[in-house]
Amino acid sequence: MPTDETALDPALLRRFIPLNELTHDNLIELLHKSSVGELAAGETLFERGSQTHHTYYLIAGEVSLQDDAGAAYTLKADSEAARQPIDASAPRRCTATAVTPMRYIAIDNQLLDIQLTWEQHDGYLVSSIDEQHQRYAGEAEDADWMVQLLQKRQFQRIPPVNIQAMFMRLQPRSCQAGERIVQQGDVGDFYYHIRRGHAEVLYEGKQGRLMRLATLNPGEGFGEEALLTDERRNASVVMLSDGLLMQLEKRDFIQLLKTPLLNELPLDQAQQLIDSGRARWLDVRLESEHCAHAIPNSLHLPFYALRQRINELPTDQGYVVYCNTGSRSNSAAYLMIERGLQVWLLRGGLMAYAAQLMPNNR
Repeated sequence: MPTDETALDPALLRRFIPLNELTHDNLIELLHKSSVGELAAGETLFERGSQTHHTYYLIAGEVSLQDDAGAAYTLKADSEAARQPIDASAPRRCTATAVTPMRYIAIDNQLLDIQLTWEQHDGYLVSSIDEQHQRYAGEAEDADWMVQLLQKRQFQRIPPVNIQAMFMRLQPRSCQAGERIVQQGDVGDFYYHIRRGHAEVLYEGKQGRLMRLATLNPGEGFGEEALLTDERRNASVVMLSDGLLMQLEKRDFIQLLKTPLLNELPLDQAQQLIDSGRARWLDVRLESEHCAHAIPNSLHLPFYALRQRINELPTDQGYVVYCNTGSRSNSAAYLMIERGLQVWLLRGGLMAYAAQLMPNNR
């Protein structure tokens, strides 16, 4: 039975993993887009084998988790185990039934993954707008932006015919200081390359508080994440100075850049790479998520630390990257390819891994 989520204290949610990694603003936003419910004793939250797009946390009461062999485990709201989601596997490995009247929160998996993705982005300290306008005033345009673009390692892996088509389809866009190029919450439509000028990445929390996430300089690109994950823009990009952008439409980005770069593999093919020694599993989720449930023998490098620590990854082997649903691993793989690493994606993420291994757990 649904209840009013406004009665739920965000501080209470901070005890749950990985919700405890979110900022207060992100936690509030997640709460407003989640649902809170109650069950009477004997009612079922979900059945074993069911597919779901939600993560459930136990807020109050007790719930019984029973597998197909009849073994049951009782989860109590005030226990350490209840900090983790109620059977996070997909499909479910257990049937969850209320032992006592219980209260829970249901969180959309994709939404949670998006929140965690931006929570893990580099938290650069950005100076004030006025200071940055003074810093960048009068800077000259790069005279050979096409060469600069081609020097990026990810473009060196694109077939020449795709590169030729990309340059034919890139469109110039003049912009002014203060102009908003990307709006948080909008549908992704373009990939952008900064030919001249500077911009900043802004995240707006539920209370309207702006967080400056990064500064973007000539030669850098942005906007690929929403195109890679097919999700809405999860941050805004605003010009700090007058400039010139080169923009590529989404359909062209997918056809010319994403498809040749990001190699998705089903579990059986990914496991063959691992067994052959050609690649290792790489988990880009938060430490709390990795400790709770991960593919055995995975390397762990959170997405938020990837830029700073990417040089720690040996270059003499490949990596099969995964997160929960594929959102963070898509972005991580693109960044790793940019740095010259050989990367594959686990199709469907950790949820697909758990689902395919489920028959072995019977």
